[in-house]
Amino acid sequence: MTSPTVTSLVDRRREIMREQAWLQREIKATEEAILHIDAVIRLFDPGYDFAKLKAKRPVTEDDVFRPGEVPLLALDFLRNHSEPVSTIDIAKHLLELKGAPRLSPKRFQSLTSKVHAALQTQFRRGLLEKAGISKTRAILWLMKRTQTGSMR
Repeated sequence: MTSPTVTSLVDRRREIMREQAWLQREIKATEEAILHIDAVIRLFDPGYDFAKLKAKRPVTEDDVFRPGEVPLLALDFLRNHSEPVSTIDIAKHLLELKGAPRLSPKRFQSLTSKVHAALQTQFRRGLLEKAGISKTRAILWLMKRTQTGSMR
């Protein structure tokens, strides 16, 4: 007689084998699709060098913020502050707005990078100015003021 533990493990193994078979079919289908696309590319450019191609980076889903939400919240935060604010402080504030979910250091760094990229874009558009660097070496951001003294 087989123990319940072994039975459960065998069931789990069979589930994984099923998933593996499905993934192998998916890999085969994607390899065929790549071959078809390569053939079409060769029709337009017979000498194209496929060796230099690299796969696009995978897009990671953010389970805390919706797409496009970080730049909007960061700009709203800066509009309400007349003093320069660091990228890290902005990221911390955004987490507080979301109920302060606990993030691993790696995910917090990812959020900080996302905030920085969003603010850098607004800086290039002329909406923000860099007011210096904090003690933690984070950029200090400030909304640009118009000639009348109001914020843009």
